[in-house]
Amino acid sequence: MEAKITWAELRKAVAKQLGAKEEEINRFMQAYSAAMEQALQTDKQFKITNLGTFKVQDVAARKSINVATGETFTIPSYNKLTFTSESAVKELVATATTTPVVASNSPLEKLNEQATEIVDILADLGQSPKEEKVESQKEKVESQKEKVEKEEKRRRPWLIAGLIILFIVILLSLTWLFYGRQLMNWYGRITQSEVIEEASMAQTDIMEIENEVVEEEVVTSSLPYPYQYKQFIATERLPRGSRLAWLARKYYNERDMWVFIFEANRDHIEHPSQILIGTPVRIPMLPQELRDLSNPETRQLVDRLIEEYKAL
Repeated sequence: MEAKITWAELRKAVAKQLGAKEEEINRFMQAYSAAMEQALQTDKQFKITNLGTFKVQDVAARKSINVATGETFTIPSYNKLTFTSESAVKELVATATTTPVVASNSPLEKLNEQATEIVDILADLGQSPKEEKVESQKEKVESQKEKVEKEEKRRRPWLIAGLIILFIVILLSLTWLFYGRQLMNWYGRITQSEVIEEASMAQTDIMEIENEVVEEEVVTSSLPYPYQYKQFIATERLPRGSRLAWLARKYYNERDMWVFIFEANRDHIEHPSQILIGTPVRIPMLPQELRDLSNPETRQLVDRLIEEYKAL
C-alpha cells in the first residue's frame, strides 16, 4: 500500500532539512498559503519557479438532465483550480516512477518517491475560497438532485390517484351535461303543459263567472288581510321553467298560495306570469289563517286574488 506524506510530515521534513523549528516552518507555510490564495483571487494564477503554475479557470453554467425524472436543471457556474508543472517537475516524476522503491521510514525519502503527491498537496494548500465554494455548490447540487428524486418517487402515487379522480370528475361532468340537459328539457315541457292547463282552466272560470249574475254581499272578514309581509322563510332565484305556483306547492303544499308570494314581491315583479329567469323571489311567512284553504273565507279570498292578478 502506498504511503502518503501529510502536512505534519512535510513540516517536519522541511524543519529538519533547514535545521529550524517546526513552529517557524508552520508559520511560513501558512503565510505562503495565504499569499497563494491572495494571488489566485487577484490575478487568477500563481507561479512557483521550478515547480509550476496554478491557474483559476471559470467554468460556465450548463444544463443537465435528471436521469431519474427526466427533468432539466442548471448546474451553476464555478471556478476550477488547475496546475501545470514545469519540465523539471515532470522529469522528477518520471524518475520517481522508473526508480525502484526502497522501503524507508524517512519523510525525505517519501518526498522523493512521491513527487506527484507533493504537487497535489501544494495544490491543496493553494486552493482558493472560490474553489471551496464550487465544491460546496457541487455537493449541494448532488444533494438537491437526491432530494428531488425522492420527492418525485413519493409524489408519483398521489399524482396517479389525482389523475384518476380528475378523469372521473370529467366523465361525470360530461354525463351530466348530456343527460342533465335532456332532463331539464323534459321537466320544462311538463311545467309548460301545467301552465297551459292552468291558463285554460282560469279562462274557463272567467267565462263562467261572466255568464253568471252574482249578487255580491258585503261580508265582514275575520282574516288578517290585507297582510303586511315583513318576515320571510326563504329566498330563491326562479329557475328555467318554474312558476310561482311551483314555489307555493314547495313551501305551502298548495299551488294557489302563489298569490301571497306575488304580493310579497310586487316591488320587483310586475306580473305573475312574466318573471325573468334568475329573479330573486322571497317566500313570506304566512299566518295559519291565510294558509288554511279549508276555511271558506280563506278559499274565497284566494280565489278572488287569483282572478284579480291573472287579469293584470
